[in-house]
Amino acid sequence: MASISWSSAQNLIREHGPLPVLLTHQSLPPFILLDVFSWEGETLFLGTPANGGVAVFTEKEFRSAPWQHAVWAQGVLPTVREIAVGQAKIAVDRVWHSFGAVNPYSVVKTEFQLTNPSDQPVRIERIGTSCGCATVAEITTRTLLPHSSLKLPVSLQTDSRRVIGQQVYISFSPGTDVEKKDTTPLTLNLYAWQPQCMEVSPGRIDFGPISRSKTAESVIRLTESPVDRFQLRECDFAGLPIREAVEKSEHEGLTTYLVRLRLDPAELRTGEHSATIRIKTSSRFRPVVQVPVHFTVASEIKARPAVVECAPPSKKTVLAPIAVTLNHQDGKPLRLSVLEAPDGVRAVVEKQGAQSIVKISVVPEDESKTGVVKLRASWDGGEEVVEIPYYYFPAP
Repeated sequence: MASISWSSAQNLIREHGPLPVLLTHQSLPPFILLDVFSWEGETLFLGTPANGGVAVFTEKEFRSAPWQHAVWAQGVLPTVREIAVGQAKIAVDRVWHSFGAVNPYSVVKTEFQLTNPSDQPVRIERIGTSCGCATVAEITTRTLLPHSSLKLPVSLQTDSRRVIGQQVYISFSPGTDVEKKDTTPLTLNLYAWQPQCMEVSPGRIDFGPISRSKTAESVIRLTESPVDRFQLRECDFAGLPIREAVEKSEHEGLTTYLVRLRLDPAELRTGEHSATIRIKTSSRFRPVVQVPVHFTVASEIKARPAVVECAPPSKKTVLAPIAVTLNHQDGKPLRLSVLEAPDGVRAVVEKQGAQSIVKISVVPEDESKTGVVKLRASWDGGEEVVEIPYYYFPAP
C-alpha cells in the first residue's frame, strides 16, 4: 500500500495513471477515481464514492476539490471485499467494474467472482439490477459450498448517455439457515463512458500565406454518431469572404457533411488574419461547432530593401537618404503617397510608375529608435498599405 500527498500525486493523475486510485477527502468519504476521459473537448474524471453511486467531475471541479492523499497498492488499488454472512463469509474479487469507453447502443460484458472462504455454505437469495439495461446471466447453483467459487456473468446495454452507472444487487443468507430470515446485501457497480458524439475534422484551419489573386480552399468534415443525429443549419464566417458548398454522404447509416470553403482574399488587407467559423447544427450535444481560422494575405508589393537600417560610423557622419524601390508583382505602375512617418523620420516619394522610389532619412540622435513608415500604393484595380520598418543605431 502506497500513500502520497495530493500535491505530489496531481501530476501522476494528470497523466491518467496508474488508475484506479483511492483519494481521501478533507470532509467527504473516500473516492475511487476509475477513469479520465475527454467529452467534447473537456476532460472529465469518473469515479465512485465509497458509499456507492457514480460521480463525474469536470477538470476544474476535480482540481479544486480538497483531496488529501492518493492511495495505491503496488500500482493497483485492491478491490477484493469480504462480508460476513451469519457465521460464514463471502468474498468478491471487486465491487465495481469500469468498461471505459464504449460504443452507444452496444452490449458489453464482464464477470465477477464470488468465493466462500469459510467452512459453512452460503446461499444466494436474490440477484437484481438497478434497471433493465444491466442483466445477470443464469447461474448453475444458488449455494456456494465451503471454499468454492462462482463466476457471475454481467452484461450492460449502453444507450445515449455520456456516463453510465448501474448496479447489481445480491443478497446472501447462511446456508444452514433453513428459514432464511436474515440476508446480507452486496452491491456491485458498473461504469462506462461514451466518446465524443459528433466528429469534427479538422479542429482548426490554417490556410497559410495566400495571394489576393488566388482563392484558398479547405474542407470541414462533420460526421454523425448513433447518438448524435443532426442537420446543418447555417454557417457564420465572422465577416470573412468565404463561400461554402455542403455535400452529404452516408456510410453504415451515418451521415457525413462536407463543408467546402472557398476564401477570396481580393479585398482583404495585407498581413495576418484570424477568426472563428461557427457552424450551427441541430445536434443536442454540440449545436454550435467552432473552428478557428488563420491565414496571411501576402503583399503584392515588393520593397527593396524591405527594412531600412541607419547606422552612422561616427557622430560626424551625415547620413544620406536611403532609397527604397517598390514594384508590383505583376509589373503594374504604382501611385505612391506617404501615410505616416514618425517624428525624426522623413519619407519623400521621388519616382512613381512601374518602378517607384521612396527616399527615407532619419535625423541623427543619441539613442536607438525604431518604427514604421506607412505608404499607400495604388494601381489600376487595387491598392495596398505598405509598411517599411526602420531601425536607427547611434554612432559610438
